[in-house]
This record gives sequence, structure tokens and C-alpha cells, in this order.
Amino acid sequence: GNWRPGQPALYPGHFTALSRYMSQPNPGPMPVELGQRYGQALRVAMRNFVAHWRHNGGFDNAPLAKAILDHPKFGTDDDFVARNMVGVLMGFNPTIIGAVLNVLREWQRDGTFGLLRGRLIGNTAFDKADAVMSKEIVAATRMRPMPQLGWRTVLWPHRLGADGAGGVDLRRDDLLVLGIASGTQQALAAGDDDHLIMFGGRRTPGNHPTHACPGYRAGIGA
Repeated sequence: GNWRPGQPALYPGHFTALSRYMSQPNPGPMPVELGQRYGQALRVAMRNFVAHWRHNGGFDNAPLAKAILDHPKFGTDDDFVARNMVGVLMGFNPTIIGAVLNVLREWQRDGTFGLLRGRLIGNTAFDKADAVMSKEIVAATRMRPMPQLGWRTVLWPHRLGADGAGGVDLRRDDLLVLGIASGTQQALAAGDDDHLIMFGGRRTPGNHPTHACPGYRAGIGA
């Protein structure tokens, strides 16, 4: 709250505020103001960062940064590179932080935290922890997905869903809000083991749902 324009951008706080501004369908005046201020500061800070390290050879061991820098058309544009780096961090880090907190809240609510702690006493190896926790992590994220809502702007008129009362006619520029938590909890209650709903489906080369998240494997790994 004490940050002022011109001061150093903060990590991960400024990315989190920007993520909320971009991801919520109707964020309200304060997230809008903070998101715009922080977004401008992050863009300047990242552009200076890129310019510095481009001339000091610092990206050789950073595969994501290198992929952006190697863009065949815009990779030499520091502003393009900076905007993409901010976008990657804004899309990934706040989601992971929120997902971890949601998992812990759910485990506290239903007693899973204490149960897992007892099962893991004396077992610190990753393989053991993964075997004990992975199923419970997936279940908790389906109860409390992050984000809980998503939104899209309609590009062309069409009908969503079935004909009749069960469908909705959409017009260009309509704002469509997606209740991700509602969908994952409904699937969980129905015994559907598909945990890809919160990611918009599986992102595979070639044919995949339009909005399937390319960060699925990285997110689950993290």
C-alpha cells in the first residue's frame, strides 16, 4: 500500500495484483487502479531488466526467456520480450500461490492435513510424499480450483448449449463468466475423475480445446 510509481517493482506482489485485475470478470475500482499502476511499473522494470541482461549475456540458462528472445519477428524488441515475460509470471505465479493456499484451506476444513501429516512422519523422500499426497492434492484443487472464475469476450454471435430453454444466445462483445468451481465440484460429486476441467481440457499438439491451458504440466508439477 505504500508503494509509489518510480519505486522498484515488487515480486511476487505486483504480479498478483495484476493477475487479479486481468483474471476477474468484474474486479472493481481498486483492483483496476492497482492493476494498471502495477502493470505499467512491471513493464518498465522488466524492459530495463531485459535490456541489461541482453547486453550482459544472462539468458543462456533461462529456457522461457530464451524462447521469447528467439522469437523470429519480435525477439529483438525489448518491450515485446518484457511484456511476454511479465505475462508468463503474472499468469503462473499467482495461480500457483493461490492454488497452494486453497489446498491447505481445504485440508484444514476436512481434516486431511492432519491425516497426511501422520502418514508422512519419517518419510521425506519425494516419491513417498508424491504417492501419499498427489491424489489428495487433485481432490482439493477440484473443490477449490484457482481461479474460481474465468471469463471470455464473445467474438461472434452463436448459441451456447442445447436448443430450447437449456441454451443461451450470445452476441458479439458479451462478457461470458465461467463458474470453474461449480464445474469441478459438480464433476467431483458425480464421481467424474477428470481433473482437467479447471485447465480448460488437455493441451496436446494439434487438436485441442480452444482455451486449454498450455501450462498444465508445469502447474501440476509445481
